[in-house]
Amino acid sequence: MAIQIKNQDIPAIRVNVDREKCQLPMVCDYKCYIKCPQGVFHVHSYPNVSGAYMKPDPNKPKHYLVAGSAAPKCIGCMECTKYCPVDAITIEITLPEIKEGENPYKHPFESLKVAMENQEQIEKLDSMYKGLKKI
Repeated sequence: MAIQIKNQDIPAIRVNVDREKCQLPMVCDYKCYIKCPQGVFHVHSYPNVSGAYMKPDPNKPKHYLVAGSAAPKCIGCMECTKYCPVDAITIEITLPEIKEGENPYKHPFESLKVAMENQEQIEKLDSMYKGLKKI
């Protein structure tokens, strides 16, 4: 299974779950699902093993299947790869192509510029209202 973000101006992030390694019956307590800060993974009951669809129970890992989200949420933090006991998860990050003369940081700096402008506005408002009592 693979999930991929497609945008020319941001890195492409692809999450792969190797079904040869992460297979039924599962042998782990799906830490990839628990530790992922973006909620990329889903844990599904596997009715062929458990006999029914049911809520995930870490005490019965053999009844579940880990799957990636259809939505491209991965930020490439690699938390899932750290906790996978069978090394079934790989993350591929492809950086955008940078043309000669192009600023490779155009978007991050634009974001930083906006953040700094917002911070300046916050500081101005703080100084304007300094000393006022909050109600």
